[in-house]
This record gives sequence, C-alpha cells and structure tokens, in this order.
Amino acid sequence: MAQPARSTETRAVQQRFVPADSRGKLHIDPKHIPAGVELRWVRESSMGEVDNENVTDRLEQDWVPIERDKIPSLSPPMLPGHVPPDNFIRRGGLILMGRSKEQCDEERRQFKEYNESVVNSLDKSRQASADGKYSRAEGTIQASTESSKFKD
Repeated sequence: MAQPARSTETRAVQQRFVPADSRGKLHIDPKHIPAGVELRWVRESSMGEVDNENVTDRLEQDWVPIERDKIPSLSPPMLPGHVPPDNFIRRGGLILMGRSKEQCDEERRQFKEYNESVVNSLDKSRQASADGKYSRAEGTIQASTESSKFKD
C-alpha cells in the first residue's frame, strides 16, 4: 500500500491563522495619512543604542517628527504612571517622521536620474568592450585598437 506523499504531512502545508487586520505594528492605514504628506519610520535606536546621527540626517533632509495630536489614531495607549518625554509617535526604537510629497517626489526623481545615468554608463562600457574598443588587461582598461600607435 502506498504511503501518502510527505509534502502533505509537513508543517509547510499547515497554515497558521493570521487575523485579517494584523498588518504589523508599523502599518499605517492610508486614510490616516494627512494629504500632501509622506510618512517614514526612522530608526532612533537599535538594541538599546541611541542612533542620533540617523535622526539628524533625516532632520537635515527636512523630515520632521510627527506629534501624537497630528495623527491620534497612531498614538499608542499611555501606560499608567508613564509620562512620555515628548509628544512624538514612537514604536520599537523608531520615530514617525513626515515631509511633503513634493519633496519626496523630487528626491525619487533625482535618484531615478542618477541610477539611469549609471546604468547608461555601464551599458556604454559593456558595448565598447563588446565592440572590441576596450579590453581588460591586468585589472586596467586599455584601448586595444589605439594602443598599437604608442608601442615602440
């Protein structure tokens, strides 16, 4: 008598129940995001070590911490007897920051232009190599067709 396939018996086949509304503690429902604003969770600390440089970098890029009263639905409940040091929204070593969509769109456009220029440059180098204009010799690029006029 044939035994059932092992794949039907493994734990991979069994699905763990996950509630439909369980999206993680960093999920932000788009209906709670103010119009014209993009939000980002920014690392403030990791494993108990403060990372002020990371937050400072974001502040220099015009990201600002989001206060609890701006998006009350994202504010965690207050623990009895606990007074937060400030009025910002935090989760697990992260602070919620925001800036205008226009700034974010412009930054994405600049990154896209830069990335396209890098890819185009690599494509040109690859094409030149395929055309025989350049060959790699001992870790340097040398012009193979033009180098003969410089030989003794």
